[in-house]
Amino acid sequence: MEQGSVRGSIFALCAVAIGAGVLSLPFVLRQSGWVLGTFLIIIGAVSGYYSMHMILVRSIESNVKNFSELAQLAGGKALTVLLQISILSFMFGACVSYQIIITKLFVICCNNFGVPKDVTGSIDGGITWFKTIQAIVTTVLFIFPLSLAKSMSALRYISLVSIGSILYTLVVMSVELPKYFNYYHNTLHQEVSYFNLDINFFSGCSITFFSFTCQASILPIYSELVNPNEKRMMKVIGRSLLVDCLFYCAIALVGYFSTLGLTPELVITRDPVDGAKDYWMTVSCLAVILVVLVSSPANYFPFKNTLNYMITGQLEVSNKFNYICTSLFCFSTCFLSIVFPKIKSALSITGGFSSVNMCYLVPLVCWVKLSKQKWYEGVNLVYTLFFMTLSLIGWCSVVITFYQIFTGTS
Repeated sequence: MEQGSVRGSIFALCAVAIGAGVLSLPFVLRQSGWVLGTFLIIIGAVSGYYSMHMILVRSIESNVKNFSELAQLAGGKALTVLLQISILSFMFGACVSYQIIITKLFVICCNNFGVPKDVTGSIDGGITWFKTIQAIVTTVLFIFPLSLAKSMSALRYISLVSIGSILYTLVVMSVELPKYFNYYHNTLHQEVSYFNLDINFFSGCSITFFSFTCQASILPIYSELVNPNEKRMMKVIGRSLLVDCLFYCAIALVGYFSTLGLTPELVITRDPVDGAKDYWMTVSCLAVILVVLVSSPANYFPFKNTLNYMITGQLEVSNKFNYICTSLFCFSTCFLSIVFPKIKSALSITGGFSSVNMCYLVPLVCWVKLSKQKWYEGVNLVYTLFFMTLSLIGWCSVVITFYQIFTGTS
């Protein structure tokens, strides 16, 4: 697939969206039921399509080359700052999530290779010395040195490896589905949930919003497209989101029907049948750990460059800024992953605030402000009602999650 071709652009856009966070989608189906949960994934794809449509159309009409420039044109400094904060917080939240994932999977691998749970602590349990030391050692020896690099060129193939590891996970879960379903449904008496509308609906939406976040990559991919025009780019967007949606539905449904009401926050941390060791899934855990170890620095690079430009106004990152920013970033993400080791909370906050603002609110403001019609006229009203509803759901998820964290409820 050549760079700039339709197929190459479809893959590039899919690669931006698909990451380790999709392994929490089966948990969304556990919370909301498989019918409602699948519907949320479809809504995520549909909202992503029209969100990117708004960005693309207004950018072509205004002849702007990047998302920040479009936000500046539509809403001035205030909207630009909101977009920058949303992008920065998304990258920060993603890196916290990655560190939580590494710790959970490392515990599983150690347990499968003979380290007792009395030493490691349970996968979904609280803080232990083992988890704390692991998080610190991983940060100091791997994440921090990789994050100090000033170029991402060495990490350019990580998206391909990431998709490969998640595809492998899907294949393993699909092959093992009959055995797991029989065990969890017939032996552990877990029932199939179809539709469950409660307070967890909000976090389910936010996790789904997080999984479809790739709006900031639309214009760079469009600029590389051969014979770029709106029709060709919308074909890229539509087909990539269709692939994402089908892939997400597959991993969500297979993951959920494997463990039903006991589906964990991260599907590959599931308990094996009859307490036996699932070495095929252990391979998946090791692969995802390696991917996430590199994905964290890969997400940090644009964070560092954006923050450097906001503070200094310079494109070049100095050595002093690089060391100070990287040290603070790695310390903060490591600390939060130790103190708040809930992947659901991290994805709910990041998806409910960062993804919602970046993917729905800012594109909506750009669309309406640069339109010749009022917000309540024609398609503007439809977009406003649809995207403001999704935004309110996301913001409610953030408030609920913080309340649950500080009150110790779930």
